[in-house]
Amino acid sequence: VDYQFACYNSPANDLQYFISISVSQDVYDHHLHQLLQEYHSTLSHTMTVLHCKTPIPTFENILKMYNERALIGLVATIAMEPIVHARPSDVVPLDVIVSNAEEANQRRFRRPEFKKLFTARLAEYEKLGLLD
Repeated sequence: VDYQFACYNSPANDLQYFISISVSQDVYDHHLHQLLQEYHSTLSHTMTVLHCKTPIPTFENILKMYNERALIGLVATIAMEPIVHARPSDVVPLDVIVSNAEEANQRRFRRPEFKKLFTARLAEYEKLGLLD
């Protein structure tokens, strides 16, 4: 059960969302595989302890699901990362969002850290065919 999106779905959805908006680019570039391995290890242990009847996915299954759901990571990076990491001065009030979407988008995406992060991830998104 996916409590973040309130549906029964692949754990890769949450992994894509969490990793896309939460980890630094350095962690993303150098430790992503390790994070996914740790997730798999914890999931396997938890499922064993809880005597789950559902077969424990292999690490390869987790990796495959994660890669198949890369679009979730792209959307989360564009839509949520700027909001989650906005400085107080960059928070866009709801009335501005409603009345002036252009200004709201400019404020949301101007943060240098977001530009650097998104630029670094563009090559991966292109390689995965997400920008076609």
